[in-house]
Amino acid sequence: MKSLLKEMYILKFFIKRVWKASPSYVMASTAESFLGAMIPFITILFPKYMIDEMMGEKRISLLAAYVLIAVLIGLILSMITSGLKRYMNVTTRDVMIGFEADIGSHNMGVEYKNLEDPKYIELKDRAMMPIRERATHYFMVHYLPDMLKYLITAIGSLCILISFDIISLIVVLIPTTVIVFLNKEYQKKDILIQKENSTMNRFFMYYYGLVEDFSAAKDIRIFQLHPLLMKRNNECDDRIFTFKKRASVLKGKFDGQSRILEAFRSAFTYGYIGVKSILYDATIGSFTMYIRAASTFSDSTAKILNIFIQLRQDCRYLEEFVQLEELPVETGIEGRKDVDLDNGVLEFKHVSFCYPGTEREVLKDVSFKLRQGESLSIVGRNGAGKTTIIKLLSRLFQPTSGNILINGIDINSIDIAHYRDLLSVVFQDFKTFEFSIEDNVTSGEKVIEKQLTLALEKSGLEEKVQSLPQGINTNVGKRFDNNGTEFSGGELQKLAIARALYKNASVIVLDEPTAALDPYAELEVYERFHDMMENHTVVYISHRLSSCKFCQRIIFLEDGSIIEDGNHDELVSLNGKYSEMFQMQASQYVS
Repeated sequence: MKSLLKEMYILKFFIKRVWKASPSYVMASTAESFLGAMIPFITILFPKYMIDEMMGEKRISLLAAYVLIAVLIGLILSMITSGLKRYMNVTTRDVMIGFEADIGSHNMGVEYKNLEDPKYIELKDRAMMPIRERATHYFMVHYLPDMLKYLITAIGSLCILISFDIISLIVVLIPTTVIVFLNKEYQKKDILIQKENSTMNRFFMYYYGLVEDFSAAKDIRIFQLHPLLMKRNNECDDRIFTFKKRASVLKGKFDGQSRILEAFRSAFTYGYIGVKSILYDATIGSFTMYIRAASTFSDSTAKILNIFIQLRQDCRYLEEFVQLEELPVETGIEGRKDVDLDNGVLEFKHVSFCYPGTEREVLKDVSFKLRQGESLSIVGRNGAGKTTIIKLLSRLFQPTSGNILINGIDINSIDIAHYRDLLSVVFQDFKTFEFSIEDNVTSGEKVIEKQLTLALEKSGLEEKVQSLPQGINTNVGKRFDNNGTEFSGGELQKLAIARALYKNASVIVLDEPTAALDPYAELEVYERFHDMMENHTVVYISHRLSSCKFCQRIIFLEDGSIIEDGNHDELVSLNGKYSEMFQMQASQYVS
């Protein structure tokens, strides 16, 4: 019962999604189910009266009337249901697109901490398997209207069959029930096979993706990885074939048993109704009607029960998908909108942080203040916690303890859209998109030409853009446009910097902004930044200390704690960790 209630909940969740995607599909499918359920009764009822008339009084006019009425009703119902089916076929696409849009929207809105949680990633992979590989949601969209149609048909044919006698109902139900039981057992075994297979499919798709991924081409050739990749790919392929063979053998066994039982069912039904019709002197028309009613009831009942079992199986497939979709989206979406950084102070106050699922403190009691217009460089070795500070500042995570404040106001109480308007970040693992240069820089917002030109100029990308035949309308990459351009790593980084500059936010954060640039280009970017960011608060995260001489303040992190704090000259004179790192890097440029 507990399992059934869970499946009912999942089914309800699914129906709500379908209704949200296309209410017209739900209404059209309901109407088609009711009308489609009427069509079998034309072949059940009208032949009785036609045959009895032909075997009895043989009135041509009445026989013609029966034929005409049957044809007209059948034609009208067929035309309406055909039209509804065509409409449903068209709107099914809307349902699927709406479903996919909901999935995408939720994935983009889910709390960011989930995206770095291995458990969430594993859940997402398992949850999307029935959607991507089995199209479970597509089949469920069709199963539900069919279920309603067969239910109405079964009720109608049951009423006709009961008017004959109850034993005929038992004769029909016994083999049908056995077939359904076999189907249930088959589905249970099949779902176990498919779950085993889903893990192997993940590996297969990974190796298959590597083979198709041109970005790995150089490494594959240099390190001669082709044999290893093909070996792993073929091993996965062999195991998947074994799974499919098991599933095929299981399906063949079930189909064979079902056909034998269906043959026995037909024989028992014809035999019982035939004998009783002779004993009670029933007409041939009545015999035909009861046989058709028995056959229709049997088929409809089997289909109902099979669909019911299939829906239960699909609900089990979608259980993890529902778990995924019910994970909370970002909190704090609504809040204060009266906060700005004009003459304000950004403060980290005793901030400590552990990543979800871990106990190790990545940041330990970090405190510092940054006034509007100041520039700060956060430096330290790998793993010191530099990027984590930016994730907290960006509200991708919340501190485990302590607060991040703007003018004494906790940033988590600020409306998230308003807050992110105050902030512009170039992440270390930034992403550009296969859109035009203009869309990449402006993020699809209304274009301010002067601001766009300035952003390209200050990022060092203006000359490159001007050299392109389509200028800022050039597509980044050639996946969708053969006239697009392939930027180098350094140029893509400049494009990301241009996007951050164009936003013109109060606080600009650059996490390893020049990692892909050579020392000359790096110096050029920092000099331009320094000139442009006079009235902005700027935070630099870097391994290389080139940015530090432009900054009014430097924080040196080690093991999540601030161990040195001051300007460049002050920290060099301390002869501490900062000075050691600076001297080490400087020595590499001495000829």
